[in-house]
Amino acid sequence: MAAGKGFPNTIVSIDAVTRRIEQGLLFTGIANDPAVAAAGVLSLLVRTPPKPLSPMIFEYIFGGAATISLFEDVTVSADGTPVDAVNHRRLTPILSAETLLFQNPTVTDTGTPLIPAISLPGGSSGKNTAGGSDETLFWVLREGTDYLVQLTNNSTQDESMSIVVNFVELLGPLSSGT
Repeated sequence: MAAGKGFPNTIVSIDAVTRRIEQGLLFTGIANDPAVAAAGVLSLLVRTPPKPLSPMIFEYIFGGAATISLFEDVTVSADGTPVDAVNHRRLTPILSAETLLFQNPTVTDTGTPLIPAISLPGGSSGKNTAGGSDETLFWVLREGTDYLVQLTNNSTQDESMSIVVNFVELLGPLSSGT
């Protein structure tokens, strides 16, 4: 629209494609513990492949009050229990061969805190469901890096806890916008 048609200044509109369509495989991995002790921790080690990743979405599900933490460049002395990352496209290999997930690793250095602690209450309001809560975080992680996701039970009793991660392993771009 030009100035003088009821507007004091010229308005410029620019069309731009701001997304990139990517070809890849969608995976889900779940670290789960049906009885994390009071003040106990459920941890997930995410070892990213040495190539770019699409965004990862972390979801935390728990039965009472909890704290969420995320660390980058983690050092472990033992990986923990492998967690299968299952492919959503059923015509291709079922498990991820590139992004590796491990439940409850032995951590010697937590590295750099990206989210040192987000406290979430338990209960039955807001995002809370069935006496618990859930929270979702969206990240684009560095390639070839170890990340630690922690969910700490702040309740006074054992609680069921899960960390769910959804991610795409890229096969290559189909097209890219300007």
